[in-house]
Parts: sequence; structure tokens; C-alpha cells
Amino acid sequence: MKRDLNFARTKIIGTLGPASRNPEVLTKMMSAGLDVVRLNCSHSNPSELKDSIKLVQQVSAECENPVAILADLGGPKIRLAIIPDDIPVQTGQIITLTADSNYKGNDKIPAGYPELAEDLKPGNKILIDDGLVELIVDSINPPDIECRVLNDGVLKSRKGINLPGVEISLPSLTKKDREDIDFLVTQPIDYIALSFVRSRDDIRELRKLLESKGRDIPIIAKIEKPEAVANLEDIIREADMVMVARGDLGVEMPTE
Repeated sequence: MKRDLNFARTKIIGTLGPASRNPEVLTKMMSAGLDVVRLNCSHSNPSELKDSIKLVQQVSAECENPVAILADLGGPKIRLAIIPDDIPVQTGQIITLTADSNYKGNDKIPAGYPELAEDLKPGNKILIDDGLVELIVDSINPPDIECRVLNDGVLKSRKGINLPGVEISLPSLTKKDREDIDFLVTQPIDYIALSFVRSRDDIRELRKLLESKGRDIPIIAKIEKPEAVANLEDIIREADMVMVARGDLGVEMPTE
């Protein structure tokens, strides 16, 4: 059954993930009212993105149900590096994070951000896995950061790291983002979401890059950093749309 996308003011966005990346499930999602399919570039390479786009187009045509495609760039998300086995930690325990993502020993926990030790200072909090594990920085000896564990938990490979109140040195568009954009501009993408926007300059940089490649794709600014909240009015003026990404924003800011 065809639906008029211009009739409903409220749109439903659904992420295409491992559980939904098949025609049967995607057909059910579209029949249930899906308006926009989100592709998570953080966990996909260009080949996987291409297969996902083909699947969306195929199912959309078969259902006679037009849906838009949103490519969500990974952005400057900091994560733990590869950890062979889960590491339980206990309140009060002293652990060492290292900004050397290639570290292979058992005495330190590698993070995938080379400037981590430079951006932090003693007293800063480090939240891992959406805040399930909370650390406080005791001392820094680059590239190592000695931390005290504030609650029991488990450290797992590639889990996200949030640094409340810390201005990170990462650019708004990472190397992977730029590689993804090189591919995405060749595809029928309707929207691009820019993650971890901090100011209107981040949006301008992406728009300039898209224009240099001959594409004018609407940009969705994701509000998930305290800096973005502080610069919200300028960001709204510059972006085509904004998305309040409550996950990372909720980790870094109090509810009120």
C-alpha cells in the first residue's frame, strides 16, 4: 500500500542492522510505517553500505512504498581498542588506559584515540560503555593514563568512551568519514547525519565537502555534546535538520 510521505508530519526512522538486514523483516518494517532507513556508517564499510542500499531500494520498489535513506556518519567517537577478553573491574581498583591502540600486553587497556593523554587532566571523569563503567583520572604519563574505578563493571572491546567536560582534539570529519563520503556521494542518499557536532563550522565543513563533490545532500546535525547544546541556535541556522541523540548526550549531561 502506498503512503503519502508528505501527509504525515512525524516520520519514523529505523536503523538497518543485523536483525533487519533481510527482505522479510524490512518489508514488515515498511508495512508498519517506516519512512526513513538509517544506515550506521560506524559499523559498515562501503561494500556493506552498497548492499544495504540495494536491499532498501529492492524492498521499497516491491512494496510500492517510498522510503528515504539516511547515512549516519560515525564522527569523532572515541572507543576502546581491541581487547581480546572482557576485563572485570571493581570499585577502587587502579587501572591504566593507554593511548597506544596497538598495545598488546595485559597490564594496560588500549584506547583508539592517540591524543587521549594530551586532552585529559587529573580529576577528569572517563565514562565507558554509555556510562556503565566510570573512571576518574589520577595521573597522566603519556601515552598512559592512570585511573581509579568508581563502580563495578566490565570493560569490553570497542566500547564507547565519553569524556564529560573535555574538549577533544579530533576533527569533526574523521578519515573514515571522508572515505565514507567519497562512496556515499555516488549513491542515492537522501540525508547525511553528522555525528558529534560541536559548532556550525562542523556543518559548514561537511557542506563544503559535499559541494566539492557535486552533491547537495541535506545535513542532519546530531546534538550529542554539551558544546552543541551551547551552540544550538547557530547549529539550527546552519543545518537542514537537527537530531537530539539522547544516548551520548545523556551520558555527558545531567537530565535537567
